[in-house]
Amino acid sequence: MACGTAETAGPKITHAPDIPDHIPVIACAARDRTSSRDVLIALIRHLKERSAPALEAAR
Repeated sequence: MACGTAETAGPKITHAPDIPDHIPVIACAARDRTSSRDVLIALIRHLKERSAPALEAAR
């Protein structure tokens, strides 16, 4: 998960050659609690989605 400021997130970052397409890019203001919280929630959801197939296979 990549995180940038509201000014830097968007087309410039999402098309950066060093960030693979499967990595979500989320705009955040690190000093804003709500913005930081939202990024952490997005990270947890992303990890949960990515781990679901492995958890199913382990059953």
